Amino acid sequence: MTLLTGLNGIILVPILTRSLAIADYGLYVQVVAMLNVLCIVGTLGMSNTMVRFLAATKDKEEIGE
Repeated sequence: MTLLTGLNGIILVPILTRSLAIADYGLYVQVVAMLNVLCIVGTLGMSNTMVRFLAATKDKEEIGE
């Protein structure tokens, strides 16, 4: 998935810089950066935390809660 994201950036950046004005491209970059920050803050490492604590739990009913 990371490779696809990198290729997307390589292909998309030249197209956007040609088709958008400087101010519009700046707005686009700012929105994308803010969405990336919100995604990071939104997850707050929950997947790693769940793996850590659920792996230590043996009782299936406790996991279900």
